[in-house]
Amino acid sequence: PLRVVFGPHEGRFGADALAAFLSGRYVVDARSDRMGLRLVGPPMPPEPGPEMISEGIAAGAVQIPPDGQPILLTPARQTIGGYPRIATIVGADLDRLGQIAPGDGVRFAAVDLATARRRTLAARAALGPTSVRELPRAVVLAPGLAATALGLVAAVLARGLHRAQARSG
Repeated sequence: PLRVVFGPHEGRFGADALAAFLSGRYVVDARSDRMGLRLVGPPMPPEPGPEMISEGIAAGAVQIPPDGQPILLTPARQTIGGYPRIATIVGADLDRLGQIAPGDGVRFAAVDLATARRRTLAARAALGPTSVRELPRAVVLAPGLAATALGLVAAVLARGLHRAQARSG
């Protein structure tokens, strides 16, 4: 089974829907694509409630549209959406989404957040010593964007900043 952590919208689903999600067997539909795997199986429509506002979506999110049939969102997913998400596939199992083809069966197993994190770190570490590493001290170019992630070093950035200041001064 694919391991999942419940949330962020599990409260929009009743106990029967949550049980169906974990006990049901789903089949990947031919309408699947690189953005998401559409599943066919026990429906889990969300409880009636206010319409959701679109928000960011993580890779591995299990989105439930009004028909109650899950869509597993791959790393190539859209970046925002407004359907409730019953669960998210743990990082350790994300690579498996690329190996699932139309007609394949899919099941789910719930794990807690600590287990999901531990399994994901172990899976990444098993790839080799350079698959999980701490970045060196970074120069921040903008919130969330570090110079080291771009292969730049502080000395090169300082020279560029100095030149830019000299031209504008």
